[in-house]
Amino acid sequence: MKRSAPLLFAILVALVACDPAEPTPRDDDAGVPPRGDAAPPSGDASVPDAGRADSGVPEPDCAATDGARCLYVAVDGDDEADGSLEAPLQTFQAAIGRAQPGDFIYARGGTYGLENAAIARLQRLPRATFSPPCAGDQVEADGYCQVPYRAFAAIGDWNGYPLPDHDGHESPSGEPGRPITLRNFPGEQPVLDMRLLERDAAIEDALVQSQRYAIAIQKSHWVIRGFEIIGGSVNLSGNIEDITIEDCDVHDVTRDGGDNPGLIRLNRGPEDVRILNSRLHGIYDHEQPGEWRSVPDAQHFGAVTTLSGETYGGMDDTGAVEIRGNVIFEVPQVFFFKNAARGPIEIVDNEIYDSGRLASIVTSNVRLAGNLVHGVPSGIWRHGQGFTELGDMNPEVLALDGHMLTLEYNTFVGLEGTMLSSGHGEGRVLRHNLVFGLPSVAATANWDSGAWLKLREDVPPSESKLLRYESDDNCFVVPDAGFQYAARYPSEGRVQHHDLAEGRSLFGLESRSVVVVSDDPASVFVDPDAGDYALRSGHACGADSGHTAFRE
Repeated sequence: MKRSAPLLFAILVALVACDPAEPTPRDDDAGVPPRGDAAPPSGDASVPDAGRADSGVPEPDCAATDGARCLYVAVDGDDEADGSLEAPLQTFQAAIGRAQPGDFIYARGGTYGLENAAIARLQRLPRATFSPPCAGDQVEADGYCQVPYRAFAAIGDWNGYPLPDHDGHESPSGEPGRPITLRNFPGEQPVLDMRLLERDAAIEDALVQSQRYAIAIQKSHWVIRGFEIIGGSVNLSGNIEDITIEDCDVHDVTRDGGDNPGLIRLNRGPEDVRILNSRLHGIYDHEQPGEWRSVPDAQHFGAVTTLSGETYGGMDDTGAVEIRGNVIFEVPQVFFFKNAARGPIEIVDNEIYDSGRLASIVTSNVRLAGNLVHGVPSGIWRHGQGFTELGDMNPEVLALDGHMLTLEYNTFVGLEGTMLSSGHGEGRVLRHNLVFGLPSVAATANWDSGAWLKLREDVPPSESKLLRYESDDNCFVVPDAGFQYAARYPSEGRVQHHDLAEGRSLFGLESRSVVVVSDDPASVFVDPDAGDYALRSGHACGADSGHTAFRE
């Protein structure tokens, strides 16, 4: 079993983060718009070929050091060229195959389509839909019809089977302290448009349950920076480490929830992963493309999705993930950490808005700190589920299932449902959060009513897990002081509803927390209509509540 490498969290105060091997970017360095800016028009492929409009060649820009080199890719490049700035390559795959630790691959501005993609593997078609004889560009292998699957960057190895006359590809790993960087050319915006790679409608429909990866990473020590990706995900898989994804804009992805999709997806093994200063938005079910609300099977979607092998009989855990400084919006669910895993996952200083649910978390050692969350009516669903996909109570799995969750210095605006619904696991800490919402009152609460805390247990209050929770120094701005603070759901019988007074007297929680009765956000925040959710000076919540009070 691969042990988790230490996660090296850097303190980031700029919108553009720098790799240790790269000098501070120049002022003309392209990056993601500042947080809070309006989203770019969704699905617009008419991106200008920035920096390539004339025949001139810009000044060289190469951040490689210590004998490493720079390679260049352009929409109108040539894979027979030498990969220099003057003679760029056409496909990312050609550049990846030539790269070595410490190298930089620069993508010139423009919209990349079919001519810039490579065959990453073959994709099997469902037997019920396609069976031999196979038509068109399909290949018969292993009793199935298979079609070439194209991606812009497949950072892994494939021997070419079963595609005739295809040599496949090999991709290098970087080295500790010498990652390979795939990034935008400074001042230019490369757009990877997966819509330009679509096949005929019948095949696309047959493949709707599969992921479509614009960038697939199966090697360690890589940096991905400065891309706009339309219609495709970034996928990390296998026992790899030290991956950075930053200053990217990933959006408008349509999938089937049965495949646990994510705009960025970590599948069984990746660790020491950083997702920084990016925009993640627009993931939809195939039954209602372009619509993130009321998505069927919404709990299986995530802007960031992690999967681990524990619940499938293995121990290839996914962990050591940092999610920092991002803007995330218009997704059915923001975080989907599906399986038991050791973590840690740090979610810090993000702006999250206009989405269905904050998270489903089974992974242990998760911390959300300093985040602004608004227009997200539901919080964390099933922290710890207490069972495995194999149906048994595997002690190794349960030891990694839903333990140690910290919520601190976050601002939640518009919380209508439950903040934290818990199952298996120990160690819940909620402190210094500012909450505007929680409209349900204990007197009228029912099974579906929202609450600050909700858990399933068949014990009296004197034996409740809530006695082992730490929840204090929070500020609740609510329309009714009698809001439902906690709800306990037995396997049989009536739900037990508790207001804040009972939360204090029965469970010893919130002794220092403040309750303010108000339903007017303008009385609490500086300028909520303009998106400024800083706490008003002198407000009763105090200066030690919410995301603006967060300090590392």
